[in-house]
Amino acid sequence: MNTRHVDDQPVALLWSGGWDSTYRLLHLAVVESRPVQPIYALDHLRQSSLHELAAMLAVRDAVAARHPAAVGLLRPTQLYLVSEIPVLEEVTARYRSLSSRFRLGGQFEWLPRLAATSGMTGLELAIERNEYRPRDPVFAYLGRWLVERGGALELDERVPDADLLLFRHFRFPLYHQTKRQMLDASRRHGFCDILLRSWFCHRPRRGKPCGTCHPCIDAMEEGFAFRVPAASRARYHAYAAKRALKRLLRRAGAARLPRMGN
Repeated sequence: MNTRHVDDQPVALLWSGGWDSTYRLLHLAVVESRPVQPIYALDHLRQSSLHELAAMLAVRDAVAARHPAAVGLLRPTQLYLVSEIPVLEEVTARYRSLSSRFRLGGQFEWLPRLAATSGMTGLELAIERNEYRPRDPVFAYLGRWLVERGGALELDERVPDADLLLFRHFRFPLYHQTKRQMLDASRRHGFCDILLRSWFCHRPRRGKPCGTCHPCIDAMEEGFAFRVPAASRARYHAYAAKRALKRLLRRAGAARLPRMGN
């Protein structure tokens, strides 16, 4: 399936129910009036999967209530099981090589396999810019070889690093946007309340964001603490204080915290 974008062709979007991909979905359907083909990869080991699926349903319901013309542009979500994505040794070898040089999440091993074995090209991946810390080194490096085509960035075919071919099937429409910019745009276009139905926590506790996983930490540190419950904000602050103490001890040359009774 060739998913390169033309006006009458659905935009194939990896939709996790999270902030970035939900923003992209809403902007495409509500603002640009473009059809969207959401794609979701279900990982049965991921603690947040049910919350992500629930968020997707909530977003669809809200769009149907507020933007009936836009909801007709949202195709039924294509769901794939991560455990059933065919093996591709070439892709796995590139992932291992690149992850030996950079920190790279495990999803970037099976997402390229999903795209390649499903015949997808031009699949949109919602990777944003963090305005409060430097971009992850692997995506800063990738950015050197991205070129703009059709309103989004994609990998230059002349890229000299074969490991980066891991990203050959993807497009990056939000590469230069921050979450704050998405929030401002959602307010201007009247879908902020729908965007806030998205999910972000990787390790929910009793159905609420945990406060200490990577997306919760990002929410706390990027000005989105209002999305984190009070108890989880307290958990974050305790976790952040412990991290700060450990950094101070490392700088002081201490190998570990002293144990009681020593």
